[in-house]
Amino acid sequence: MSNQPPRAPRHHSHNPLGHHLHAPGSQAPPPKNDEDTPIDQLRAELGAQNLQFGIFKQQLTSQLGALVQAHQTLQQENTLLRDEVARLGNEATHQRAELATLRSAVHAAAAERQEDLLRADNMMQGMWGQIQNLWTELRAVDQKARSELFGWLSELDTN
Repeated sequence: MSNQPPRAPRHHSHNPLGHHLHAPGSQAPPPKNDEDTPIDQLRAELGAQNLQFGIFKQQLTSQLGALVQAHQTLQQENTLLRDEVARLGNEATHQRAELATLRSAVHAAAAERQEDLLRADNMMQGMWGQIQNLWTELRAVDQKARSELFGWLSELDTN
């Protein structure tokens, strides 16, 4: 293949433009095959420009197709991202509600434990009072028993 654009076909008339008519009987020399007439040159330029335009049009069409495909892909990805954002938003709302429920349960359990601690403290205070009373009674019984023992021992010594 040649790098030169295709040439338009040559049409030679008996009287190409730019040639003067000669007197009858004398013949004008025919144009040489290796030389282009101005019309041939214009046709060749037009053919080259048409080829370049066709290539340019094909490139633009290809690029436009690629852009349309990329746009459709981006729209699909955008839709997927929007769906994912909506799903994550719904999940976050659900988790916030669950967290609020758990927080309420923790507060209720803490209040219940506080009540349990207050009851245990009251019970412990009551038991401490009973222990102190028992200790006091035990010391009194011990003192009385010692006194009786010492009294009995004294009686034994004197007898």
